[in-house]
Amino acid sequence: MATTVLRQRTTPREIAVPKLSLLLRADMGKPMEETFALAQERGVELASLKSIGEGLKDLDTYHRVKMACVCRSGTMVAYVEPGRTFGEAGEKAPEHGKGHFVAYIDPATNHRYLFPIPEKHLGKMNAVLVAERPSYSLEFRGNDRVVRPARVGLVEGLPATSWWYAADPVHGIASVFEPVTPLSEMVFLVWEKIPEGQNQRSGKMVTMAASDHGKHPNPERRRVILDKPPSERLGAIAEEV
Repeated sequence: MATTVLRQRTTPREIAVPKLSLLLRADMGKPMEETFALAQERGVELASLKSIGEGLKDLDTYHRVKMACVCRSGTMVAYVEPGRTFGEAGEKAPEHGKGHFVAYIDPATNHRYLFPIPEKHLGKMNAVLVAERPSYSLEFRGNDRVVRPARVGLVEGLPATSWWYAADPVHGIASVFEPVTPLSEMVFLVWEKIPEGQNQRSGKMVTMAASDHGKHPNPERRRVILDKPPSERLGAIAEEV
């Protein structure tokens, strides 16, 4: 991740800020696959969720890319229903390889999105599998879209309700297992697809994590959204790597 060192007026120490640039305005947003293709066409990488969160704490960066929000990050996530292990909820897809996959069908397009589950994580529940660009590709086979990650991360303690949480230090994803931190270092996890009459998430998903910082330069207003379906049109931010 390429960084530039800026001096903040509020602190004497130097802070490394990710180099972010506007790739796609939110009002001209595209679905996940088109955004992925746009980044490849431009020869850039989609900014990771963590880089977006860190970068938008800097006011110059914020003003440069704010029109992208709500934006899709390059952080690909996959999770299953609360209280079920990846092994229980995973599906077989022998045409795409051995083992289990998290499978999600986008109702708007009927496309099936698949994320391979590492065998060592089959017994995990209430967790999210994570892949970061450029360590994964997206393979198109008929109606299926298969994530092909070179490396898969795991964040345990995925919350089921929307609220403020500490973020894991690697991917910037909310976790109930992370130690309590100052509010300025926390993220507000938003579940948008909660079924009517319920107060927590219930489904599974394969998608790129989204971030909504554009209207709030205050770092205490950071919102992370993990259930934006691939068909939803969002903006995008590029990161120099």
